[in-house]
Amino acid sequence: MLYAIRSTTLYVRAKIAVKNMMAMVKPKKQHISGYQAGYSPETDRLPIVDNSLKVLGIGERGEVHKEGMLHPTVHLLMFSPDKRYILVQCRGQKDFSSGKLAQSVAGHAGAKEEMLGQTIADKDIRRTLDKETKEEAGLDPLTYSFVQCYPYESHWADGRFMNLEMTFLYTAAYSGRVYPNYSEVKWMGWFALRGIQKLIDNRPEMFSPSFLRDLEIIKNSQNK
Repeated sequence: MLYAIRSTTLYVRAKIAVKNMMAMVKPKKQHISGYQAGYSPETDRLPIVDNSLKVLGIGERGEVHKEGMLHPTVHLLMFSPDKRYILVQCRGQKDFSSGKLAQSVAGHAGAKEEMLGQTIADKDIRRTLDKETKEEAGLDPLTYSFVQCYPYESHWADGRFMNLEMTFLYTAAYSGRVYPNYSEVKWMGWFALRGIQKLIDNRPEMFSPSFLRDLEIIKNSQNK
């Protein structure tokens, strides 16, 4: 009965509204990870890859996005056994999807000079997952389940795509508390998955396009 109530569009919209109000008044303490969003040498230089994930070069984050250079990213969707999901609202300062509802955790793989000429390794992606999960949700490494690696074209402007990502999509089972980093996200919280889907059906524009793509991929993988 309680899950049914929490799955209604009215309940989900009301909870989002409350979280938006709380985000405006809640004091912003230093995050448990110690990380403050801003310039990061580890993530502001990104590996530029080809479709086989071979590193062709290294570029500054802004340039890589603007010039549409393919680069690796990670997306993590956290689900609980009782069919809830950690939903995030992006801050307004994000490169893309500002203010949208999105993945539990997402981020770029950082670049190192020794990557040049090499194929992006699984350890690089796992390290990025661990780093982003800690910095955004305040959680130690989880048990990740790989879903799919796919190219994603996220931003069309001036007659071309301005942001090309090679996305590594993962899920993780989790049901505990999260510790949102308010320099990274506006808020973060548990929502009934069925309620999220109903809101998507009614108001898809509220969600990040990449999140909608991720959910569709996960659904298709579960139906196989």
